Amino acid sequence: MKRTTVSSALCGVLFLAGCAPEVRMLGVCPPDCEVAIKVVPGGNPCAVASPDPIMVKHPSAIRFRLVTPGFHFSPAPGIRVKSDTAQQFHPMPAQSNRTLAVIQDDYKTKGDFPYAIDIDPDGGGTHCHVDPIIANG
Repeated sequence: MKRTTVSSALCGVLFLAGCAPEVRMLGVCPPDCEVAIKVVPGGNPCAVASPDPIMVKHPSAIRFRLVTPGFHFSPAPGIRVKSDTAQQFHPMPAQSNRTLAVIQDDYKTKGDFPYAIDIDPDGGGTHCHVDPIIANG
């Protein structure tokens, strides 16, 4: 009986959070997912991706959105998978711009794939580079 109550309460919380009618695993991308990238001026690291790692369970379009005003991805597309021996990650430039980069993950191989984020301030200044993870599993 307690288990039913906890499950019902969890479903209610997920419904209020906008996740219903489908219940999703926390931290796992649905078929399409969005990653928020926040620049931390003077920070170490200089930017943070959320979620990190990106948990992918099937082919997905991953949208990387730069949420800090006054910065842009550089050079285009600003996001690249560092070691793509299976050639399963494909930039989608037609859907990308200075603050949005889209990559298709064909999910051919399971494992952890570091990706590079490169960001510059709009008016010039210090370049930011970080290496989060895409986890296909």
